[in-house]
Amino acid sequence: MNTAVFHDRDAWLSLLEELFDPPTCERLDDVGVGPGWEALEVGAGRGSIAAWLAERVGPEGRVVATDVDTTLLEQRAAAGVEILRHDVLADDFSPASFDLVHCRALLVHVRDPERALARMAAWLKPGGVLVAEEPWTDVARLAPDATAARAAAALADIDGAFARRLPQALRDAGLERVRADARLAFFEGGSREAAFFRRVLEGAAVSLVATGDLGADEVREMKARFDDPTFLDCGWPRIGAVGWKADG
Repeated sequence: MNTAVFHDRDAWLSLLEELFDPPTCERLDDVGVGPGWEALEVGAGRGSIAAWLAERVGPEGRVVATDVDTTLLEQRAAAGVEILRHDVLADDFSPASFDLVHCRALLVHVRDPERALARMAAWLKPGGVLVAEEPWTDVARLAPDATAARAAAALADIDGAFARRLPQALRDAGLERVRADARLAFFEGGSREAAFFRRVLEGAAVSLVATGDLGADEVREMKARFDDPTFLDCGWPRIGAVGWKADG
């Protein structure tokens, strides 16, 4: 997404953690991650999930946290977490290195998400599990707020349709027992959820204002609606998919 309006990357990632860490931890708990597991967190951001994983796997386990920019990871390094600058499409791990590979809001940003998934699947040990979570942003184009819908359509650096393809992509990567679910929640204006969607759409609208396709006043009105406690709307579904590598 266009992060030009998100001047403080640390604050932005903190908001994402606040909103999305609880369902992520629930999914990871559901696959049984526990002591002794070797886990890889791809696109780790500030490292909150990597830190959670480190607590779960304990000293006998291993957690590797990667990102193309590890600045915040290094600033907030958690005990038991190895930090590695890594591009999922360019840099490799040895085959069968991990019991768990997890990514969140990563694949919608890479140029070849299917290839990224295939690479991550190869890094799993036999019987290992891949957990991927992605936002289905195409749904935002159906917003009843016309300005918000037009701004959502301008999220040009996100593959808004990929999340719906995610479960099939896990299966195409050779994983088994694939299952998936979607979470969609309504929010009131002025909430932390509203702040998240307001900032995303404000960033997306920048290019439309620059080309004259949206007026600055329209964007101001949209932002005001997201701050209005009488405003009620939903975000976009966040699809989580889980697939297991065959044993042996």
